[in-house]
Amino acid sequence: MQVIRRSMEVLDDQREDTCEAQASFNSDGRLTLRMYDPDDPNEDTIIVFDARQTNAIVNLFRKIAKRFPEERDLPF
Repeated sequence: MQVIRRSMEVLDDQREDTCEAQASFNSDGRLTLRMYDPDDPNEDTIIVFDARQTNAIVNLFRKIAKRFPEERDLPF
């Protein structure tokens, strides 16, 4: 896993209250999470999962979808 932080002067990195989150696949097909404060566009945290971690997460989503086929509100 590769974690990229754009600001290295963080004293307390708790983002639950103001954090927005974005998940996507990067150009290498790896899952990427971005957490950011919309009021501070210059600071965010990006987590890039490696291929093995990405596959594990995707497989988990597949298993959840199979386990709950009646759930139509699942985002995957």
